[in-house]
Amino acid sequence: MNNRNKENKDHPLTQREILREKLIIRTKDRSIIMYGIIDDQNPGEYLIPFLDKVHENVLEHSIKALEIDISGLEYINSAGIKDLINWLLKFDAMESDRKYKITFVCDKLSRWQGLSVAMIQKIIPKNIYRKFI
Repeated sequence: MNNRNKENKDHPLTQREILREKLIIRTKDRSIIMYGIIDDQNPGEYLIPFLDKVHENVLEHSIKALEIDISGLEYINSAGIKDLINWLLKFDAMESDRKYKITFVCDKLSRWQGLSVAMIQKIIPKNIYRKFI
């Protein structure tokens, strides 16, 4: 069987972390966890390289599902949403046999989180899911 199609169930993501004045982004197991506020003028300077490294790690280990936990994210500005969507569009353009499931974990009390992910799902309807906690 091709290794790309066989998921390594024991392999978590490589530990990565971004620490900024108002923001923490880190990997844990098979998740990206975001806490704080993304309000920089150009968050893509740190966000895109981080997401690209996680993406490479997911592909390298044939991980079939990734969670992006935004439940601790208090705010993300339009520049941050744009950078996230641009990264997801690169994901969406990949060959279908290399794609994996991305689930956004949202705070059920945060209206903007659910609405933002719903908008992302309209732009990229396949392989993007949301879960409320």
